[in-house]
Parts: sequence; structure tokens; C-alpha cells
Amino acid sequence: MLKVNVWSKRAGLYLVTFLVCCSVLSSTQASAGESTTQNYADLTLSSPSTSETFSGVWDLTQGDLTLSYTIDLTGVNSQEPNLTSWTSVGLMNCDGDCGWMGSGAPHSWATDPDSLDLDDKHNLSAPDRYSELSYDATDPDTVTDLPFGTYDNYGIWFDRDGVDQWQAGHWGAVDGGTYNTSGIYDIVITYHAINSNLGTMFSTVNGIQTGFYTTGWQNAQPEYYPAGKSLTGEMTEMRPFARLSAPDDTYGDVTLSNITITGHLSEDQSPCPGEGGGGCFIATAAYGTSTAEEIDVLRAFRDEVLLESTLGSRLVNFYYEVSPPVADFISGHAVLRKLVRDILVDPIASLVKATDNLW
Repeated sequence: MLKVNVWSKRAGLYLVTFLVCCSVLSSTQASAGESTTQNYADLTLSSPSTSETFSGVWDLTQGDLTLSYTIDLTGVNSQEPNLTSWTSVGLMNCDGDCGWMGSGAPHSWATDPDSLDLDDKHNLSAPDRYSELSYDATDPDTVTDLPFGTYDNYGIWFDRDGVDQWQAGHWGAVDGGTYNTSGIYDIVITYHAINSNLGTMFSTVNGIQTGFYTTGWQNAQPEYYPAGKSLTGEMTEMRPFARLSAPDDTYGDVTLSNITITGHLSEDQSPCPGEGGGGCFIATAAYGTSTAEEIDVLRAFRDEVLLESTLGSRLVNFYYEVSPPVADFISGHAVLRKLVRDILVDPIASLVKATDNLW
């Protein structure tokens, strides 16, 4: 009798979890494979290390993906040359193949308000290809045999304050774009799949494209302009992420806002194999973090109860398929995040926690 009672309560928990999630999903679900735009909640990354993975799995083979955001580096100052925090925002698959924009302030410690200097740096990166020397894409469908990037470039270094009158007249100098940025930048990265295992990424920073000179800097458009970088790996299962790393906790915070992705959701929204921290899309969106205690409770229930049965596994897989678009919509609305916490996530987490002796 006890065994029947326990399983009936488990079935009740399955049903409650399933029905409440479905009630939220039914009116806002976006189909996988269709082009969609998702907005994510603002994010603060703190030194010495912060890492976040956003909800949703994206398929580049179905169409280009655009990742845009505003990054505020005003709280970051290098304490000596080249010693700064670095913020990475981009896409990664389950194998660790990824492409991202790396942003830092390696020379902001000695900025000159009246002359052009190199305060902040924004550089597309991929595993083992971090520097500007590894740029190798001349257009979205063309990757050169050898990289063409040089240290004589345009659209990688930016000045937080002013320049002199001659520098203001240089080719490509833009007030509020390349200089007088105040350490705040609007970044757009466009990802393109050439095939299922090779892609490219191009970017703009404050509307400025990247370019490279092959025979030294000139007061003219660079020979390679615009320029991008290749990325390799499975293009059908890309996950957006953001992370910050710094030498210690004295390097300040970085704020990301207006985070938006436009692209095609993958048909498979399940987490990476062995990934215990993923999958709680709606709860993570509601709390604005993946580390809340309530989310840990729900993860444990998923791993120890739902995934141990056929019915539970089917419910989890269904949730993975339909919840990312809803989670991203929730994350962009503060009132809705609170409402979902109060009437959805908290009650379910409390119920699961109160009955943990049953499972």
C-alpha cells in the first residue's frame, strides 16, 4: 500500500509539473526550425570569474544567426599594460567548438583624453585562434588557406575619449564609434554556416566593421575589409554563452544588456550529454541565474525521478523542445519573471522539496 501511495504521489508531481509548464507554453511556443528572435535578460559579470549559458540551442545550417548586445566596460580598467579582465560572448556546441567576441580594456590605465589611444579591444576569437592575426574570412562563404590578419587593423581597437583634429579626419574615424565611446559598445556578431562543420563570423562594434592592412597602416580603407573569422565543429547545436575572467576580484564588473539572438532554433533542444546544469530554461529565466536554490531542487528532481522513468523522460524531452523560446521571452520582462517565480517555479520547487523523502 505504501509503495502504491508513493508512486501515486510521484505521478501527481509529474502531472503538476507537466500541466503547469504546458499552460505557460501553449500560447507562446515557437516551432523549432523557424526563424525567431529571442531577447535575454541583462547580465552582470563579476571578477574574477563568471560564466553563464543562455537558454536555447540554435542551428546555423538553417540560416544565419545574429547575436547582438551592448557591453559596458566602464567598470573595467587595466591596472598595468595588457592586464585586464576579458569578456567572451558567443556560441559553443557540446564538443567545445565555439566562436565568440572577446572584449577587454588592456590600455585604459593610461588613456589620453586629447589624442588617439588604444583603450578597449574587441576581437573575434575561436579555440587556439584568439588574436587578430588569425582572421581568415573575406566573406561569409570564403575562408582563406592562410590567415591574413595583422597588427595594422581597423575596427578592433577603440578610444574611450577624444582625439586631436587631425586624427578625427582619418579614414574611418567616427565620433562615438571609434573614439569618444565612453567604454560602451553595441556589438553585432553574424554567424554563417558554410556546411555542417564549418562556419564564419563577422562583427560590427558601434557599427564599425573590421579590416586589415597588408603593407602597414594607411589613411585609407584596409585591403581586407570587412574581415571575419572561421569557426569549426557541429553547426546544428550552438548554445549562446557569456563569461568573464580576470586575474583577481579587483578588476570590476562588466554589464551586458539588450542581448538578442535572431536565428533558427534546433530541433534538438536537449542539454549536452552529462550536462547536469542545463535544461531548466524557464526557471533560469525567472531567476535570472542558473544557480538559484530552487533551480537546484528542480534539477535534482529531474535527474533522480523524472529521468528514471519512461513517462518522466518523455515529459523532460517535451519540455526541452518547447521551453527555450518561452524562457527567452520571460527573461526579457521583469514583471513576467517575478510572476513566473511566484506562481510557477516557487510552488513547484516547494512541493518537490517538501516531498523529497518520497523520492
